[in-house]
Amino acid sequence: MFRSLGLALLLTLAAGSTTAAEITPKAWKTFVDESWSQYGDKKALDFEDQLYEAATETKSQAAAIAEFARRMNLTPAQAEAYAELLVGKVSYFHACDGKCPLAPDAPLIEQARRTAMAEPTGTLLFDVARDADDREDAAAVIRLVREHAAALSIFVRLYDYGHKQAYLLAVLLAVSDNPSVPPPSIDLGFSGTPDEMSGGVAAILELTEARLADKPNAQAWRVAIARYALDQLLWLGFDHDAAEKYLGYPEALRQQLWLDTANANQTCQHVYADPFVNRLAAALWLSDHRDDARALLARTGASDTGMMHDLFEHNRSDVALFDLYIGGLPKPETPEKRSPCDSIPSLAGDGWLFAQAQASPAIRRLVHDRLAGAGYADMAQWLANQVPYADGASEPAILPRLADLVPADIKSCQDAWATRIAAARPTTTPKPLGGQLHVSGAAFSPHWTEAPLPAGVKAWNSAEKQPSLPKGLKLPIPADSVLRYEATGKDAAVIYASSQYDMAGEVGASGLWLVLRRDGTWQPPLYLGLQTYFPYVVTPGSHLPLLNGDHLNLEVQIREIDPKTIRFPPVATGYARQADGLYLDIPLADLRKDSDNDGLTDIEEARLGLKPDAVDSDGDGLPDGIDALPLTAFNPKTDPRDSAVAKLVLERLVGHDTAALIVAPHPEANSDNVILEALGKSPPHERRNTLILVSDIDLFSGITQAPFRLIVYSSKDLERLDRKAPFYPPELTQVFRSLDGNDYYVNWSAQWVGGAFRIHCEKDKCQISQTLSDWIT
Repeated sequence: MFRSLGLALLLTLAAGSTTAAEITPKAWKTFVDESWSQYGDKKALDFEDQLYEAATETKSQAAAIAEFARRMNLTPAQAEAYAELLVGKVSYFHACDGKCPLAPDAPLIEQARRTAMAEPTGTLLFDVARDADDREDAAAVIRLVREHAAALSIFVRLYDYGHKQAYLLAVLLAVSDNPSVPPPSIDLGFSGTPDEMSGGVAAILELTEARLADKPNAQAWRVAIARYALDQLLWLGFDHDAAEKYLGYPEALRQQLWLDTANANQTCQHVYADPFVNRLAAALWLSDHRDDARALLARTGASDTGMMHDLFEHNRSDVALFDLYIGGLPKPETPEKRSPCDSIPSLAGDGWLFAQAQASPAIRRLVHDRLAGAGYADMAQWLANQVPYADGASEPAILPRLADLVPADIKSCQDAWATRIAAARPTTTPKPLGGQLHVSGAAFSPHWTEAPLPAGVKAWNSAEKQPSLPKGLKLPIPADSVLRYEATGKDAAVIYASSQYDMAGEVGASGLWLVLRRDGTWQPPLYLGLQTYFPYVVTPGSHLPLLNGDHLNLEVQIREIDPKTIRFPPVATGYARQADGLYLDIPLADLRKDSDNDGLTDIEEARLGLKPDAVDSDGDGLPDGIDALPLTAFNPKTDPRDSAVAKLVLERLVGHDTAALIVAPHPEANSDNVILEALGKSPPHERRNTLILVSDIDLFSGITQAPFRLIVYSSKDLERLDRKAPFYPPELTQVFRSLDGNDYYVNWSAQWVGGAFRIHCEKDKCQISQTLSDWIT
């Protein structure tokens, strides 16, 4: 559909291409240093490769261009013009570090139009355009390439080079009714790009396929387009349409749909079907074409030991499904029994379940129903909660930028497709909150008064000398956790940071605590209910005494992190507001208040979600202050295997939150910028008296004793907690049980580290039987 230039215009361009400006030594050096031709094998017909080879094998620019002319059979004038374009291209992209505008009138576009159009094969223009392949604005490149007589060939090469959807659409719009160029190797799949969701891709596929349907010389193109068109329907969930479309193709075309695929290892077809075939077979099955679905798998040589056959025939026992969906097909035990197929991930022990998280709607539906029917409701629900396909909304749409080049019939067809796609698109619903609700809904009320420093008291300045701890001082807390120390005789007050209750991951939002020494004796620590940077930062010194009778007077600065600016990894945050010269007036009586006399202060209980007015928050008869699990009611009927598994889980999770690197805002950061650098400072090493984790599965109700307080939240609890600062406790993201309760799959995360493992139990004796993954950011 793209029209090439007329002969007269080509001749004009050819004449113009023989005049070249001198290439500066700087530009020539940039070309030699930065050209991608220095990497990989050099191609004899690639202009940039051959110019680079000539440049590195000769001693002068003139000699290199002469050698380039000889290698590529060019006239001296052509060689100079081509060299100028290639060197200019490398300099252009290098100088702007990937941020070059590619508007239609960009210098590089104009230079390419003057020089590359006369080169008949399109290779020179491809050499220029391919370096723009990762830029957002492919429209200018498409408009330029379509002017060339070999536009279709160039578009095919551009797509094969970078597999960018924009160039595939350009290919489909440019293909003639009798194409002499072989089709590209089209990547299958669906990314939810704007061009897909707007119906543009579907419309172009439908009309291009119809246009080529009766063209005898377009068979290879028909096969490639048919596979892509079918796959788009499969990913969109139009299973009936895909099935009818497939069955309506001539038999000769159908036989080729699964033979020219880069996704399948032909040697291993007996155990590993083409994923496209699996998607199509699932759609056939759900559309009541079950014999055709069986025949399709049989014709492609897929093994009857695979997942698809079980989905159709239920030829595996329900008990066997746990191992297969968690571990996959087993590897052969001895090397001599292994084959090349054992290196394929889905055959090498990876579970079937996790491979289906991004499967087509038809496969996901079949897998969900199979697992739910076999009694694995937890695995079925996990699969249902996964995003059905990637969201490519951030990728810029190309078709609106080429609106004047898209024929009217495609635009009309696109509108119809857009309506269908919008109606069929899965609605994005929040993941259901899991587990039971344990925490109270009490609001966390401020117990301090913020005020300007008293008249005559100068605000602490960061340029002042920071007080140091006395040598030989013995503290009941880690010395590196101290934020402020002040002593008079045998009395002292220490403000320190701790993540006992406030687990902020890499964000430096530790909780603030006070510990007092009276007559030489350290008293129990008191939690202030505050977190660093939300919004206060404690100054290391002050001209205002820390204690004023029975009140704590704590000088602070406001350095409030804006939660919307937090990015992982690495952490990058900005401030929402800043202020100096403030102090907090906190009555010590409020810090010590314990309304229900259960051993925990009201502030602690409010922060943890316990009930400040009830001695026993979980109702199991143990006061919160001595209950090892104050939010988890003890249940004597708990399966002992669950308790054994819980202990193994704790061994894996304990301590990971305190080992994360803390990233704190730069002292001079303001609301207009972000954190300047990660400090790489480890949090203080502290003996944790309280451990917190998240689990929607109740594994812990059989535990009565622990060397620490264990707070187990569910996902519902996290939503109810009154926390303004980031809160990232370790989490059991998935726990799946086998039908007999003897095997468990556990996936865990402490935000920056995590993994998955399996546990096997013999009666109430359990051990980790296999570590499936370990990761760290």
